[in-house]
Amino acid sequence: MHNDFVPIASGSPRAGAAPLTRSRRPWPDTDSAMKQVLLGQRVVVTDVPTPGLGRGQVLVEVAYSFISTGTEVAGVKAAAGSLVQKIKEHPQRIAQVLEMVRVNGVKKTLARVRSKLEARGPLGYSSAGRIIAVGGDVQHLAVGDWVACAGMGYAAHAEVAAVPVNLVAKLPPGCDVRQASGTTVATIALQGVRRADLRLGETAVVLGLGLLGQITLQLLAASGVRVIGLDLNPQRVAEAQALGFADCFAAASEDAANEVLQRTGQMGADATLITAATSAPGVCQDAMQMTRRKGRVVVVGAVPLEFDRDPFYRKEIDFLISCSYGPGRYDPNYEEGGQDYPYAYVRWTENRNMDAILALLASGRLRLDPLISAEYPFERADAAFAALAAEGAARPLGVVLKYNLTESLAASAPKVNRAVALPTPKPATGKIGLGIIGLGGFCTSTHLPNLATLTDRFQVVATCDRNGAQAQDIGRQVGAAHAYSDAAELLRDPAVQLVLIATRHDTHAPLSIAALRAGKHVFTEKPAAIDVGQLAELRAALAETDRYFMVGFNRRFSPHAVQLRRLLRGRVGPLVLNYRVLADPAPRDSWIYSAAGGGRIIGEACHMFDLFNALVGDEVAVAELDVAAPPPGVGGPPGDNFVATLRYADGSVATLTYTVSGRKRKDLGKERCEAHWDGKTFVIDDYVRSFGSGCSAGAAGGKSSKGHCEELAALAEYLAGRGPVPLPVEATLRATEQSFAVDAACRGVARPEAAAP
Repeated sequence: MHNDFVPIASGSPRAGAAPLTRSRRPWPDTDSAMKQVLLGQRVVVTDVPTPGLGRGQVLVEVAYSFISTGTEVAGVKAAAGSLVQKIKEHPQRIAQVLEMVRVNGVKKTLARVRSKLEARGPLGYSSAGRIIAVGGDVQHLAVGDWVACAGMGYAAHAEVAAVPVNLVAKLPPGCDVRQASGTTVATIALQGVRRADLRLGETAVVLGLGLLGQITLQLLAASGVRVIGLDLNPQRVAEAQALGFADCFAAASEDAANEVLQRTGQMGADATLITAATSAPGVCQDAMQMTRRKGRVVVVGAVPLEFDRDPFYRKEIDFLISCSYGPGRYDPNYEEGGQDYPYAYVRWTENRNMDAILALLASGRLRLDPLISAEYPFERADAAFAALAAEGAARPLGVVLKYNLTESLAASAPKVNRAVALPTPKPATGKIGLGIIGLGGFCTSTHLPNLATLTDRFQVVATCDRNGAQAQDIGRQVGAAHAYSDAAELLRDPAVQLVLIATRHDTHAPLSIAALRAGKHVFTEKPAAIDVGQLAELRAALAETDRYFMVGFNRRFSPHAVQLRRLLRGRVGPLVLNYRVLADPAPRDSWIYSAAGGGRIIGEACHMFDLFNALVGDEVAVAELDVAAPPPGVGGPPGDNFVATLRYADGSVATLTYTVSGRKRKDLGKERCEAHWDGKTFVIDDYVRSFGSGCSAGAAGGKSSKGHCEELAALAEYLAGRGPVPLPVEATLRATEQSFAVDAACRGVARPEAAAP
């Protein structure tokens, strides 16, 4: 999941949302927000901040949530294993940790590993409830609508869920909300049926009669397909037969294929759908044996993909994988960005699959109630998971959690709390009270370990993340007083003097503006803004305040760059800079190319432009900017491959060569900077080592040092009145404008007016 906070004004839709009342307890008036099921080393039900409401999302008060007996239970069992066992299951992580030690050192690596081990994650991805608030850009859903919700991290086992609209489907009249809570699980089965592409009167085998298999039987039968079911567990067979599927049997793998052939006149099934969840090898091979020539095998469950090629080849069987809920799954533009696929070209998206399941539930052609073996109060979720983890006949088939929800809307809105108080002391005198917004991988792996070395200057007083559990866990680790899931709440915290923003690129400017207007100093990760409009709004906000604003252009703070800047003092002639970035290729659908990312130039190359300006001199104007790049549509997305040359008024020239076309190796790092002036040369090699020729600098090397810790230290010194301005605001805006100009050139569009040098 990504950190995409957008500040919400007091007049937003959620402020006046029609409310719900609760049958057992009122919405809490203290800092103890909602309850949620979290998984650490065990399952717990605990207080976390209520999720914030973003654009394109709805806030749902949950009535029922459905436990996945496959994915979730497997995760619970894995979490209970020892550290040694986890290392044995994932030996590649040893190499990853050793590489982290090499690059970042032991202390930072231990902090990162500790953070991972202590983190608690949300469970659940299938629920149903009633909308209590809608975010911006939501058109077809309204407060009071009953809906089914999908998505790991969104439709979690929690009292309230913030869910993107493409993962929400409105319940049709007559649809039972308890059964609707299983919509997501049923949609997984439906996508498998669609992948099988069966016709009326054809025969399908369902291999594995757990929850997913039993739903698949019903969907196939509703499609007019003859179904044969099999499972090693006689109890599951009996449950399927009780639903009216007489053609089901229990058999070991060596007998199953013969049994299917007997029941199909020695022809085999038109398609075999594997809905089992097992680590035993040979399942795909068994499926092939019971499938006719030119038939199809569809893997829906979690099984080893091991089989002999020759039998598949001789029978020319199509081997297919079913991707979860359907088209749109794992596409952030669809799931998080709300971009639907054209109906005429993608008839069945994951959202339209959800609608189809709800229609079947409302009509009675699909029944989930007979599959629900147990219902637990939400507060006893740990007992529910314990029952599902049990082996043998006592293990339930399907389990739902029931929440304390009444059947009617009330007259006044519930108090939605997005803060949790943590048992920590107040900020110590003399330290800067820091609030962190966005606790993703970069923040936890880079900023938090650095802040741990700067505890004499900063005290983290508040943490904020869309994932309230993450905010709470990190808050406890760093000694924060409060954890929030809504950035607006953190900005109202009087203990927060400085805000560190580490969210998605498109939110940096809106959050910075909100923080400045709330009277806070701001340190935001790059970029400062992703377009000219955002930058203009940021300039206006800066003109209204005396708060300090700084962007994480860390390269200029690297000890290697600082040494180079010292050497450049008093230079006589122009400076010639050559900078090469050998970046990793990214998938075309990567978030960096989306509107949220802004592209590689605005999102990353801005670092290099700022360093150029710092080395030449922040006061030296750029006289000319040239860009050479493949034509749009050639050589990958715009910004993947380009050469940008900046000519400065003092005659200096800085060239950035940025490419994803090369290949790195241990002695060829990602970044290399060569500086030449007055008969001298200085080289920074991937910020791991540096050396000079013709100058007094000696070789320096060791662990990677890109300046992340040094920039925070410089910021602390300035805010405490002990040091100079670490990064002039105009220099920040200048590098941002330069990135806009280069990006426009690579896209083949007119240069933004505000970005002209």
